[in-house]
Amino acid sequence: MRKVGLLGGTFDPVHAGHLALAHAAQTQLGLDELRFIPAGQPWQKPTLRTPIEHRLAMLRLALADAKQSQANGHWQIDERELQHVEASRVLIRHPTYTVDTLRSLRQELGQDVSLIWLLGTDQLVNLPTWHDWESLLTLCHFAYVPRLKTDGQTYVYPPAIQALLGERTTNRASALGESASGYFFSLQMAPHAISSTQIRAGGSAWHQLAQPNANQASNLLVPQTVLDYIQQHQLYTVAL
Repeated sequence: MRKVGLLGGTFDPVHAGHLALAHAAQTQLGLDELRFIPAGQPWQKPTLRTPIEHRLAMLRLALADAKQSQANGHWQIDERELQHVEASRVLIRHPTYTVDTLRSLRQELGQDVSLIWLLGTDQLVNLPTWHDWESLLTLCHFAYVPRLKTDGQTYVYPPAIQALLGERTTNRASALGESASGYFFSLQMAPHAISSTQIRAGGSAWHQLAQPNANQASNLLVPQTVLDYIQQHQLYTVAL
């Protein structure tokens, strides 16, 4: 069965943590295809301030770099959530829901394809708050990576997620290619403390990252081409 990885997010901006997750999933799951799905108007983040065109441009730059350096020819951007927002602007801005995105993908790709939604534990603990969340496992698998809280502590799963993990976790990556949906799988990856929120909060300090004496580790937060774009368009000049 063909395996399609799905990595959704605002990508505001795309950063090293997103790309590390994508590489981990590609390597450990043997994905045939990986789609990055930039969020249109996520209902839990109703006040996105970076315009769609900038988020999309930065994602294109990051993937172009990744394909060039890692030969990830099957990585692509899926713009269906952005198109949903554009279509709804003439009337009223409707939020986008992951469950609707998955249903749209199922309609496009059919029932004989394994869809694997990639996420971190910071999102997994909040899964019960997602719209129609109990339908999600009928549409996809979930492959997740460990993430730490900002204070360095680990996340505690709510009872509903603990129960599902107990019932539906598999330790075999091959199992995700034997059925179209229904499993949880833990990816092996070092925890990343980086987040888009933290990067945006860097605000006016962005210009310092390109200076010759700047801390080189800071440059690794985002690909160089993305950093150049941020500076060129003066994004995140004020903490959001």
